[in-house]
Amino acid sequence: MHGFILSALERYVLSSQDPRTWARMQQYAGLDEIPLRDVVYSDEDAMALLEAAAHLNGKPMKVFLEGFGEFLAFPLLARFGAILYPRWRTIDVLRHAEDCIQKARRQLGLGSGSFHLYCHEAFASTVVIEYVSPRRLCALAIGLARGIARHFREQIEVTELRCMHRGHESCLLTFRLVNGAVSATAERRVLAGRGVATQKVAMHVAPGTVPGRRGRRDGELAS
Repeated sequence: MHGFILSALERYVLSSQDPRTWARMQQYAGLDEIPLRDVVYSDEDAMALLEAAAHLNGKPMKVFLEGFGEFLAFPLLARFGAILYPRWRTIDVLRHAEDCIQKARRQLGLGSGSFHLYCHEAFASTVVIEYVSPRRLCALAIGLARGIARHFREQIEVTELRCMHRGHESCLLTFRLVNGAVSATAERRVLAGRGVATQKVAMHVAPGTVPGRRGRRDGELAS
């Protein structure tokens, strides 16, 4: 995981905790003091810090990761926002996640990563994304989408169809604009045709616009 993300984690934790919390996190994670730089840190250290942060904040890991993801979206957009087309909104960014992330990773001098968001369906107000990662940080991806939506002052609904934490091989997420052009019935019809049963999750994120195209494989999200 890149030091840019861990630096954002430190800022997120200290935004609601006292200045000694970061040192306590590292101690709880069994790590020596880590100097945060613009380099890549091991997944083991990064996951240990995330688990320590959730514990010291008294939150379940999923809840903590969603909150951190929403926070993280803003520094990511500030640093890499020039990658986006000016007229893009939330759905556009999610649909083109792979291109955006690969460009961001090249700017950081990195190769391809293990955190992927594959776009399977895209409509004017809905995108269906498959999340694949050995880290199983789907909650972070959901939080990032929520933060992107807030950045564009939009509102979206997230439907969790599959989840690796429930034993599936990947996570399948639908992001739909509230009051968007595509109805929930039409969305379910498309998903049913792919043999996917829907299961609602109480969450909110935001809208955008983009013409749909079936069968496209978009995406990896930066980490």
